[in-house]
Amino acid sequence: MKQLDLKSEAYRYIVQSYGEWLGTLVYNGQTVYQLPSHVQEFVYYAESKCYAGLHQLDIHLFKDHYYKLKGRSNQRRGGGLSNSYLNKHLQALQKFGDYLRQSGRLLLPKLDIRTESGEGIITDVLTQEEIKLLFETTYQPYESRKHDKGSQFYETMQMRDRAMLAVFYGCGLRRNEGYRLDTGDIHFHNSLLHVRKGKGHQERFVPLTRQGLTYLEQYLYDARPYFINGKQDALFVGYSGRH
Repeated sequence: MKQLDLKSEAYRYIVQSYGEWLGTLVYNGQTVYQLPSHVQEFVYYAESKCYAGLHQLDIHLFKDHYYKLKGRSNQRRGGGLSNSYLNKHLQALQKFGDYLRQSGRLLLPKLDIRTESGEGIITDVLTQEEIKLLFETTYQPYESRKHDKGSQFYETMQMRDRAMLAVFYGCGLRRNEGYRLDTGDIHFHNSLLHVRKGKGHQERFVPLTRQGLTYLEQYLYDARPYFINGKQDALFVGYSGRH
């Protein structure tokens, strides 16, 4: 999407404030970046229709903008906009309505537009054999190479990667769920993992297998201290000591 310059200072402020609101709800960085850009496109459309202020926005304008977007051509590839793009835009508008209501700025009814179909895309799923190969990779013996960090570094990274596989694959976690885990989220005494910041801001407990617990214990006590400088609660860290 090309850069859209808003004339209204109030509109510029509301787009920025909306992004900050998304950040407080612990959405991932990509969402916090993308959704305000879609809302900026909406308020740019509102300005073009002479809607001078926030108080003039109504649900009809939301729908009018979205359906015009559905009929717009893709400026880079030709044809129409993809369903995934339209759904992301629709999500931005729906969340924007939530933001306006919750902040007390404007009371709007829910945007009752159905999401577009998934265009028949089927997600590839790793087979058990492929997962087995991933685990086997973490047991490959160390081979000295020029400018490498030595066998201890290599072996601690392998322990960390096995623990990551045990959590992401074994517990079925999303990327950001695993990224945000802290050491205190592992409950060894009852074999549970506490996911505090899941999708839709829901928390849940996920069972850990005995082998998964073993991988996590080895990583926490034998590998993770190698990377940590000072106090750090993040479960999975890189060699720099950060998430």
